[in-house]
Amino acid sequence: MKPGTVSAARPRPALLAVLLTACLTACHRPAAPTAAPSTADTVTLTRLPTLTLTARAGTLTLSAAGPPGAAWWLTCDTPAGPLRWTGPANQPVAPRPLPAQAHRCDASLHAAATDAGSPLLLRRTLLLPRAAPPAGAAPATAAPGTGTALPASLSGAVTVTPAELRIGLREPWLLRAALRGPDGTPAPDGVPVLLTARGAGGETLSATRVTVNGEALWQLTPETPGEFTFTARVIRPGQPDAWRGAARAQAVSSLLGRTPQALWAGEDLTLGPLRWVTGALPDDGTPVTLQALSRSGTVVWSAVLPVAQGEVRARVPGVRGAVSLRVRFAGQEVSFPWQD
Repeated sequence: MKPGTVSAARPRPALLAVLLTACLTACHRPAAPTAAPSTADTVTLTRLPTLTLTARAGTLTLSAAGPPGAAWWLTCDTPAGPLRWTGPANQPVAPRPLPAQAHRCDASLHAAATDAGSPLLLRRTLLLPRAAPPAGAAPATAAPGTGTALPASLSGAVTVTPAELRIGLREPWLLRAALRGPDGTPAPDGVPVLLTARGAGGETLSATRVTVNGEALWQLTPETPGEFTFTARVIRPGQPDAWRGAARAQAVSSLLGRTPQALWAGEDLTLGPLRWVTGALPDDGTPVTLQALSRSGTVVWSAVLPVAQGEVRARVPGVRGAVSLRVRFAGQEVSFPWQD
């Protein structure tokens, strides 16, 4: 080596072996164990509330679905006052005749009642064309409202006829509230009276009528059997109950005692003939409710279908777990074995 020059020392073989071993050890270090994959979160699907209201051929059809405990309200405005119905959601609703001269129907879906009330979930409004008045008919005048002067005190009575009504025989109840003033004379015309009918099965109907010659009249037809309680209330501004009266009546089924036949042909079901106690066939369009029940009594399929020439024809899908078919018609209930 020349003086003044520096040369790099050649690495020794032992040192190279140590460095190579350290590098391999670092490059092939076992990976840290990974955490076990977490269990996926459970996804719960909540059915959105639905509400439909349609009118066709003089018939109102309503369907409502929502959370447990939800209920539907239906109000139709008529020249004589509003008609109201209520019922539980998530159940078939029988079609009902469109009230005469109704010009608007409002349906609403409400959540289960709480201390704060029944929260509104959905609302549907159906505007109906007004029927043209007959030629030469006198123009209708608005009935007096709460501005009608009321006597200082009122007395009266509520009556309902007939005392026993057979559902389906076109025989309506006539509810009559007769009011008199303190001197015994009939109450003035135009006094608004709130009339309400409540059935043992939960059916509720209400309407507001005004007095004519001291009487407020209301015709109504029930859809469920049982005892009904009728109340009439005169509401004065600032006085919730200026007068109240009540009456009771009974609604019974008008079907014959014998059970109709149920014929199965694959998925096609024919039920009938259905007859009233007089032997006559029910009107076409009369609603019939069909329900498939499991062994525990749970409804696994349901439908509301109209009568046609005394029979009901249905296309029944394959339903797992059904053991019986329940038929409800005009307040009567019959059951048949389920056939797959």
